[in-house]
Amino acid sequence: MVDDLTGKKLGRASSGTFRTADVVGLDTLAHVVKTLQDTLDEKSDPFYPSFATPEVLKALLEKGNLVRRARPASTRRSGATSCVSSWRAASTCPVREGRRGLWPHAQKPAAERLKLLRNAEGPQGQFLWAILRNSFHYAAVHLASIANTAPMSTSPCAGASA
Repeated sequence: MVDDLTGKKLGRASSGTFRTADVVGLDTLAHVVKTLQDTLDEKSDPFYPSFATPEVLKALLEKGNLVRRARPASTRRSGATSCVSSWRAASTCPVREGRRGLWPHAQKPAAERLKLLRNAEGPQGQFLWAILRNSFHYAAVHLASIANTAPMSTSPCAGASA
């Protein structure tokens, strides 16, 4: 479900978060996290504690799980269903795709979607808003170091609360 929500519905790659990590390889993901840890510190980035290596990633790497890149057969497609090998066991489980009802507002203009997410009561909307809210906060804190100018907007989402 995370991949469904964090893929096309956010205007990102259809593979979503976990499937992208699967394709790239968990060792590569761990290397990216380590680079962030080595490059940043608490003085330069108040979000530094967020860049800790997740325990589940450590455990998977210790077991030698590099996922799809090392084992191309870990994900198989059959029509609208994918079978994904479990990272914790040798079994497979079906992953249903095409959950159109999860975020019915996906085709609305971005500003309207953000406003709807901010006010969402369902778990999917709250999950997406939390991800976007944190990303916006991170970008706002680092705006001066990542952009020479920042366009001002009168978006209906201006002044949105967390």
